[in-house]
Amino acid sequence: MGAAPRFPLLIAAIMAACLCWHARAQGTLDRPVEVRGRLVTGAAFAGKITSWTTDRFVGSFGEYAWGDLVAADLRRIYMQVMDRKSAPLWVNLGELLTCAKGGAQFADDAFSQAKRLGAAPDAIDAARTRGKAAFAAREERERMDREKRLQDDVLPDDATAKPWPVLTDAERAQAVDRMRQEAVAAMQVAGVTAESVETDMFLLYGDLPRAELQRWGRELDSMYARVADVLAVPKGVNLFWGKAVILAFQKQDCQPTSSALPEIGGSKGSKPTIAAPKGAAPKSLEKKDIFVGTGKEAVATSTLEVHYTLMAWSTGTLVESSWDSGQ
Repeated sequence: MGAAPRFPLLIAAIMAACLCWHARAQGTLDRPVEVRGRLVTGAAFAGKITSWTTDRFVGSFGEYAWGDLVAADLRRIYMQVMDRKSAPLWVNLGELLTCAKGGAQFADDAFSQAKRLGAAPDAIDAARTRGKAAFAAREERERMDREKRLQDDVLPDDATAKPWPVLTDAERAQAVDRMRQEAVAAMQVAGVTAESVETDMFLLYGDLPRAELQRWGRELDSMYARVADVLAVPKGVNLFWGKAVILAFQKQDCQPTSSALPEIGGSKGSKPTIAAPKGAAPKSLEKKDIFVGTGKEAVATSTLEVHYTLMAWSTGTLVESSWDSGQ
């Protein structure tokens, strides 16, 4: 009879232990945890955490999101309150650290621990993907905020010249792609080919050796950084719409011109001389007045008697001319 009370006490102890583990796994602490750490803003905090969830924590210092902490303190404090035998919590910690600046190595350690505890690879991959997306979104938001503040600080309210709008990452990528296309189109019109090098701030095209273009690209990026520093432009702010295009050619006759049409000579009313075309042929009809007439303007319904001369663009060979045939 004397041993009977031990059984209910044993059951109660087991239940209490299970409830304590469940509470910690879910984020409700059975007793406050003393912590101290630093926020990404640089501010420090200290006190006791009284409750927490997988995205934030509350204590005597107030309430913070886990993402408000620098990566090292996020990892250390999260591990103080979590159930370290819970694979899902290690997955969650890995996701939070993937989103944090400088947290990639810590995130890999957390995901490795989650895997050792039986977390599904798909769950780890999904958490890593979400973390990277959140990191990119935050970087984009912070960059846009810096650029908007710079515009507000530099331009007076009554400025007549307005800056181009602050671009999202997707809009900036579209702008850069448009610049690439326009640069290539300009060189096609000029009949030149060029190496291309892309840097953080510049798109370089030219007939220089690629290694030299790359060197100039590094010089330009360095120059941009020095000028931005002198002008107190916040780090990471891009002053260009997309990127700046630079065309660099060693030979003067390789510089782009306004037209790809071949040179045409000869006097008015006589058979023209046509130089061999250079570069790629135009993709659409192009026209150019050699001599501007003084008569009535020709329209779509006009009937005209004209001379013509045909030349093969690819070979520069004269194919046919009414000046020769008389027809």
